[in-house]
Amino acid sequence: MLKARKPDTPGEMGRPVMIAENRQAEMKEKFKINQFNLLATDLISANRSLPDVRMDAYVSLILASLLLHRLMLTASRTH
Repeated sequence: MLKARKPDTPGEMGRPVMIAENRQAEMKEKFKINQFNLLATDLISANRSLPDVRMDAYVSLILASLLLHRLMLTASRTH
């Protein structure tokens, strides 16, 4: 079972990751390994929520497509 997400955790809903001053040297050393902020990556949960930044028109298109698919399934079951 998944744990409830805390809204103030790093990366949750796109929140930035703030690296403490006393870990800046560690962050720079880890950056050298793969050329990205490995320390920040380690602090962000892989199971996090992100805001939906898609355009409204795209979301409407997806919802219409899902509705059409559901209607087609319903119609095929009745015939």
